Amino acid sequence: ELKEGKDVGELTEEKLAYLQEERAMIDRAISLKDAMENAYSAEEITWEEYSAYLKTYTYAVSHDYPLVRAETEASYLLSLEEKTGIKGWFFYSDGWERLYTGEADLFLYMSLLILLAGTFAAEHFSVGTDGAVIQILRTMKKGRSHTFGAKIISSLLIAFVLSLGFNLIDCVTVFHRFDMPATSAPLASMPIFENVSSSLTVGGYLAVFLLLRIAAALIMAMLVCALSELLCRYIPILGTVVLLTLLPAVCVYFGIAAAQKINFLNLFAGTPIILHSAEYAWLGSEWTMLAIWISLVGITTTLLLSAARRRFVK
Repeated sequence: ELKEGKDVGELTEEKLAYLQEERAMIDRAISLKDAMENAYSAEEITWEEYSAYLKTYTYAVSHDYPLVRAETEASYLLSLEEKTGIKGWFFYSDGWERLYTGEADLFLYMSLLILLAGTFAAEHFSVGTDGAVIQILRTMKKGRSHTFGAKIISSLLIAFVLSLGFNLIDCVTVFHRFDMPATSAPLASMPIFENVSSSLTVGGYLAVFLLLRIAAALIMAMLVCALSELLCRYIPILGTVVLLTLLPAVCVYFGIAAAQKINFLNLFAGTPIILHSAEYAWLGSEWTMLAIWISLVGITTTLLLSAARRRFVK
């Protein structure tokens, strides 16, 4: 019934009573299996009675695990209201969890890295007897600054379109495969967001989720562009970007938990960085760590981009 959306809404006494009645019926049906088999073998009950019991038993076995999940969710919602005062909703959340807990999109990561690594590096290679393109640009009155700006804008546009496209594909796939109810339910109704005690709804979080992922793609695009000018060669560019963005993830993989705080892939995935921020709750807010993290990454990228511009233009 949860999957079909019939019981979507706040946890009520009626829902709790229904769960208790369902649990009593299921436990009783399963516990009577041996007794009913013996009774039928001893011809103490008719085939019609035994057949009716088998239908009840089949229902009980098939609904036991879903009921356990529903009971676990009910227990969580009761605990949530007791601790935070948030009245969470009872609903089928598998689709939302699949969407929001997806890992960083490495296809998008590699696309940005490969497409943008040569943004400025290509101009430093020789092109026949005239030398590198960068030398020709330096002789032009507005060629350097205008070219730099155009390349940055085009790189941002590429990153935005790719990120939007990849994320829309994820959303369409999940929405097609799963029932996605309760868009107006409090986000904390889902156990993974227990520490996110804000007024965000399940559907409202989708905007935050997508904006964060797109912002991460834009930041990475600017990082790649900056290093493309500063390092000038493809191998150093690729190696440095991978080192800066993937090394913390490798450290986490090998059990170094502290690296989780600086794992760029958490920002690229969206939800992990929010969950870590909510878990630590710096300065009493679940958003403080996220704001500091994005600020530091943004400032670092801006400084590298500024250095790249000075080198390119002057």
